Amino acid sequence: MKTVESLLNGYRWTRSFIRYLFGKSIFEFAYKRQTKSYGSKECHWRIIPDNLKEDSIVYSFGLGEDIRFESDIARLHNCTVYAFDPTPKSLKFVEKEAKNLPLIKVYPYALAADDGIKKFHLPKNQNHVSGSLIENDGTSTDTIEVPCHSIEFLMRKFGHERIDLLKMDIEGNEYEVLESLAAHGVLKNINQICVEFHFRFDKNLVKRTKHIFRILKDCGFSLVYSAANQEEFTFFQTKLFD
Repeated sequence: MKTVESLLNGYRWTRSFIRYLFGKSIFEFAYKRQTKSYGSKECHWRIIPDNLKEDSIVYSFGLGEDIRFESDIARLHNCTVYAFDPTPKSLKFVEKEAKNLPLIKVYPYALAADDGIKKFHLPKNQNHVSGSLIENDGTSTDTIEVPCHSIEFLMRKFGHERIDLLKMDIEGNEYEVLESLAAHGVLKNINQICVEFHFRFDKNLVKRTKHIFRILKDCGFSLVYSAANQEEFTFFQTKLFD
């Protein structure tokens, strides 16, 4: 017999999926714009490909053991992808996979709102790969210290004045990062953002996610895509495409 919790979860997923079919996330309607999927069946993101070309700047944070998204971007648009992940298991995999992909540059940094060495929580399940700066149900008590950098620091380091595409799957730290980018006026220099919101970690994060949506809207971004699971989203600077 199904438990009440499993029935509720099934209801929530069905409701989210229906909203997805009609172009609405749990937060707002998606802007009608042609998007294209990049990546593998298990790990893919939808973006507006129109403005990606040879000199485009792409930052991708959180790689796991799948860089098909990054390799698709590099191959189809012939542009450099700056790829970041401090997780030892991920780095071992990615560095091997990217060895023959010169347009993918791999760095062992975690993304944060500020710079420094921080405690990084390894996954509780050793078969999993995603670690996090934020302790959650999926992390263990095992930690390592990793170099963390803000996007502002990385843009200065690499000499970039803009980012054409920013992808973030950073296990809960996306809230702090996006709030910091807005506070420091950096969002105006970013054209498109793919982000997974981990509001499943804490019921209070739903409210914070809605706050981030308002921040992005105030900074000129529109939602163009929300995944069926209602966790992965794509935003774009409306003025750049209209």
